[in-house]
Amino acid sequence: MNPASDSLVARPEIKKVLRRVLDKVVPREEEREFIKNIAERVRKEIEDSLAEIPVPFSVEIHGSFAHDTWLSGDRDIDIFILLREYKPKSFLEDLLKIIENRLPYEFERRYAEHPYLHAYIDGLEVDIVPGYSIKNKILSAVDRTPRHTRFLKQYLSEELCNEIRLLKAFLKGIDAYGAEIRTQGLSGYACELLIIHYKSFLRTITEIAQKPRIFIDFTNTWEEEEAIKTFRRRIIIIDPTDTERNVTANLSTQTFLKIKLASKLFLERPSTTYFFPEEKNLSEKILRKSIRERSIILIQLFIKEGVSPDTYWGQAKRILRKIRQFLKRMREVEVYNYEITETRGRIMLFLELNTKELSRYKKVLGPPIWASSKNILDFIIKHYDEIGPIISIGSRIFFIEKRSANERSIAEILKNFLDTIKIEPSFTSISVHDNPEEIVKIILEEDVSGKLYQFVTGKPPWLPEI
Repeated sequence: MNPASDSLVARPEIKKVLRRVLDKVVPREEEREFIKNIAERVRKEIEDSLAEIPVPFSVEIHGSFAHDTWLSGDRDIDIFILLREYKPKSFLEDLLKIIENRLPYEFERRYAEHPYLHAYIDGLEVDIVPGYSIKNKILSAVDRTPRHTRFLKQYLSEELCNEIRLLKAFLKGIDAYGAEIRTQGLSGYACELLIIHYKSFLRTITEIAQKPRIFIDFTNTWEEEEAIKTFRRRIIIIDPTDTERNVTANLSTQTFLKIKLASKLFLERPSTTYFFPEEKNLSEKILRKSIRERSIILIQLFIKEGVSPDTYWGQAKRILRKIRQFLKRMREVEVYNYEITETRGRIMLFLELNTKELSRYKKVLGPPIWASSKNILDFIIKHYDEIGPIISIGSRIFFIEKRSANERSIAEILKNFLDTIKIEPSFTSISVHDNPEEIVKIILEEDVSGKLYQFVTGKPPWLPEI
């Protein structure tokens, strides 16, 4: 614990901000009853629809609603079908088919480790997930969920639940909440464990603000250094129900650094803006001026129908990483900033570079001066019409050659590079754009200018005015 963080609570401006946030995020009794009634009704409908299956099972509500750590306005319910005996995973699919056929809702099949159902029911977003509840066995990731609920209920109180709500709202506001591939942030379970460990929202963000990494092990089975070598994450939380699992395995370094920055700034300049950022739009005038004056390239990845978001977001991020590595190897090119966003049927990658064109001339290195006379002569003959031969400081012979227009254009170079990149299974095609008018037209047609506020201004929407 950090005693300094306790003194933060006494600061009137922090108290005021946190009171205002809690007033918005703690559900009222009527909202609780509304969701509870629908969730229990759907749970019972699922239970009844499966009454004839030849396996003992239970249908249970888990997740943040069951833990009472959900935020007002969130209408997500997680319902789990837990088999008490092992059946092959094909049997889990059969369960979903029964539910689809017997219940009067419009279901969408989604896929994680195995399929599950997603539906909108009376204003609630419901996930129906099959799995197993067999003593001392973890057969799928789903099987940990009941254990998580049992562990948390030993420790949670009304006060801690509200501290968890503060942390969740803070992370949501800065777009760092959720372990899915798009965000690579902190899951709800990670938030709950952080608050159980540090006892408050302020202590948690103080630790994150001040420390280079966080290590928490409720099981006392890991040495910190060994855990760091094994899990290689800035925040490591050993799952209390599974000693071989890091709860924050999906947290990216970039998201951790964003949480650290926001925590530092909030502690210095508290504001509700971190929790509830205002939607900030770019005027068309500012957008056009920025795209024209800066070296911005747009790459569009067109999504294949039926591919799950985790799959295409994961592949899009891998493609972005390869692009950045490729440009870094070119040495003349520096990637200042990037943005990745999704719109209708496509992922859009925006890159801001130091230039959209390579220099007019390039250095062509030849053999060292101590190479054979024949090799040196062959190289000189091949490049004789260019500027050279010149002897470098490192004793290599080189010529200076003029680049063609296509060789100079970063967009053309990227097109050639992307032709070598695998786009299956997520994407049907890729397009590269460097013409400012064309980029602006696409942005306006796809109505994504609001998503580019941070990319264009450099200022995240959650940053209060300073």
